[in-house]
Amino acid sequence: MENAPELKLIAPKKRRMHFGRTLPPPENSACMYVQIAPHDVGMFRFLLEAEDNLGYMSVADRWSACLKVVFSPHQEKAMRAWLKAAAETIDFKEIWLPRQNNSVNSGEKAPGLLLVAGGAEGNCRD
Repeated sequence: MENAPELKLIAPKKRRMHFGRTLPPPENSACMYVQIAPHDVGMFRFLLEAEDNLGYMSVADRWSACLKVVFSPHQEKAMRAWLKAAAETIDFKEIWLPRQNNSVNSGEKAPGLLLVAGGAEGNCRD
C-alpha cells in the first residue's frame, strides 16, 4: 500500500445559530375543542403526539367524544396547519371559542381562541 493516496480529514464548519425574533412567553395557553368519533380518539392523540411539542389533548366529555386541545398562542398557525392536515386522516369538527380580551374593564371578547389559565374545562354538548 505504498502508492495509496493520503486521506485528509476535514472538520465540519461551525454553524452560527440564528434564532430570529424571540417572543415573550405567553401568560396563558390557547385552547380549542374538537368533536370527534369515539373510535378516532386514539388516532387523534397519536397524530398530535407525533408533532413534537405542538400541543396536548385531554378528553373534556367522554360521552360526546369532545377533546380539549391546548397549545401555545405563538403556535396558532402551526396548530391550524396541523388540524388541516389531520382532517385528511380523521373526520372531526373544530370548535374555536372566542378569545378572552386582556382588558379587565371591557366585557367584549375578541374573535379567535379561548385563552385558559390552569385546567378550565368546557362541554361540547349543545
